[in-house]
Amino acid sequence: MDEIVGQLARQRSALEHATSPARTSEAGRALAESLAELRRRDPARAVAEAEAALAQVTALARADGPRLLPSLTAITEQFARCCQRVRAFERGAAAFAQAVEGAKLLAVSGAISTLELAALYSAQALCQAQAGALEPAHASATRCVELARAQLWEGLPLAVGALSLLADLDDDLGRPAQARAQLERGLGLLADAASAGQPGVAEAAAKLRAQLDARA
Repeated sequence: MDEIVGQLARQRSALEHATSPARTSEAGRALAESLAELRRRDPARAVAEAEAALAQVTALARADGPRLLPSLTAITEQFARCCQRVRAFERGAAAFAQAVEGAKLLAVSGAISTLELAALYSAQALCQAQAGALEPAHASATRCVELARAQLWEGLPLAVGALSLLADLDDDLGRPAQARAQLERGLGLLADAASAGQPGVAEAAAKLRAQLDARA
């Protein structure tokens, strides 16, 4: 554990002293990866370390926002995931919202892929749902589906997972007919994938079918 904390300190120093966009992004990415590893080992410690790293990169970004945006977005995402891991869902949802805004800019510039943005929307939706913000979660999951479907089969797992979450949200919001429609959309996507010879479809379809049957 102390080894990771020491590594985080060195990476924060590297980020502070990086001058080129490439080295800044590399330092930010390494710091985010170390925070993710600490989150798996000691979630409570990870929250404190991620918050400190976020404060540092936020201060740096005030002087050079475009250069720090990839690092700021990655570290904000890690802070959100740390909060979620310790069940601080409202803080996590707020941090995910900030990370999504950064990721949207990065996706426009091509710095991250559409699928990466879709995955972040998916994570945001789950944390919002856990925080009890059901309508915002519904909007985030819907956006995930839109982005993932545009990527054809590569985005299929994200799209189907988000549709399953949307079904649960519609149930919680008192919209059972819409909940069934979400699952039927997912089954339709999986049927198209099966017709195209995509692997691993049968198991996913069985899970969605079981969810649909449970709502009969």
